[in-house]
Amino acid sequence: MLRNFLSTTIISVGIVIAAPALAGPGGGGGGHGGGGGLGVHGGLGAGFGPSMGMPSNAGANARVNSRGALYASPRGIAHSNLRSSLHARSTASVSTRGAHSQSLMHASLTAISRANGHSALARSSVATTALPGLASGLTVKGNGGATIGTVSQIVTGRSDGRIRLVLATSSSGRTIRLAPSTLSISGGVVTTTSM
Repeated sequence: MLRNFLSTTIISVGIVIAAPALAGPGGGGGGHGGGGGLGVHGGLGAGFGPSMGMPSNAGANARVNSRGALYASPRGIAHSNLRSSLHARSTASVSTRGAHSQSLMHASLTAISRANGHSALARSSVATTALPGLASGLTVKGNGGATIGTVSQIVTGRSDGRIRLVLATSSSGRTIRLAPSTLSISGGVVTTTSM
């Protein structure tokens, strides 16, 4: 009986000592260390070894071969921290996302004014200095010189003060949304290249 007890104890101690080496890269199921977890890579470390208050270095290079950035959503990449595997590879640049978005023509005016400067809603915004003298009541003409209507509202961004959208009202009362990047002002007349 004593022999069975001693051999079981010695084998258990050997497993506990060898568990971090057998767990392989990633440190195991214990989260920040190499023990405590009983999952697929966990082992029976019971919190001994590198997880005693210090993070494990076993998975230090685990992000190098991660394919997480290939399958992550843009929102997941944006909200991940710099130590995340999503930053291990280059991803699509923010300037190419939403390049053909028409959300500016459909979003509410409140959403446009509150949108982040990197949002598709702010993509065609211009500084107020780019359109000096822009005000309600100015005549809006199209590319060919035909009168489209008059400026009825100018939507600016709350965070940056840039002009995000210009609303014009036609003679029939129809509201027309104009991206500020398509506008120019000369002699008190606003001209758009979009119509």
